[in-house]
Amino acid sequence: MFLFRVKAQVGIEFMVAVVSLLLVFTLVALLSLRKSEESTELKEFISAKMIAMRFAENINMVSEQGSGYWRYFHLPKYIYGEQNYSLNVAGSLVEISWGSRGWSTYLLTGNVHLHCLDLGENYTNRVVNEGGVIHITCHRPELEYYLPHFYLNSTHSGEPVNVSFSIINTGPVNATDFKIRLCYVRIENGEQKCQEFEVSNLGTQEKMKPSFLLNFQFPGTYRLEATLDALNEVHESIESNNMLIQNYTITSP
Repeated sequence: MFLFRVKAQVGIEFMVAVVSLLLVFTLVALLSLRKSEESTELKEFISAKMIAMRFAENINMVSEQGSGYWRYFHLPKYIYGEQNYSLNVAGSLVEISWGSRGWSTYLLTGNVHLHCLDLGENYTNRVVNEGGVIHITCHRPELEYYLPHFYLNSTHSGEPVNVSFSIINTGPVNATDFKIRLCYVRIENGEQKCQEFEVSNLGTQEKMKPSFLLNFQFPGTYRLEATLDALNEVHESIESNNMLIQNYTITSP
């Protein structure tokens, strides 16, 4: 009987020891898992913070350099752990969001227009200072007027008049197969005539000067209206800057 009691006692103590060990292992495993999660969260946070600061630094640099300064920049596709993220500009803040978390940093200016943004080292974004206004565009063509006015070799009626203007593709992607339209409207009676100029390719940072031959038959005031990518064949970062409109007084020869 005594031997049976001893064996029973030993068995109970063994079970208690096993359970205790399992509890210890479980606690260690839980703590290790939590530490791993905390480490991952910290790495995600550091990664996201660095991306946001890199984005903000590009904006601040262009802002400090003054009007006309621009630069291309790239952004990673993911933050640490291949997690998706998004960047936004709200006033003078750059905001980065991932999962249910977020972080923000201040900018030197609140006059920033984020038109679009592409993520990934294979995609090129652009930030430019235009008269103190910061514009951010993405991996697309961007047709603009290099100098926002027309060139007329004559302002006389009844003779051929050469009209031209300068344009540039400031985007990091070539603009291909598009049309430029020039119309003139006689203010006195609303008479309108239009011509089109076809462009097969305009490379990145490439300029050109399309030319049109017009004939203003009568003296008076005429409105010239130029439209880049007249048929919306080019997917640009900014579609609202394709018009150039100016009035001219045409006199008798």
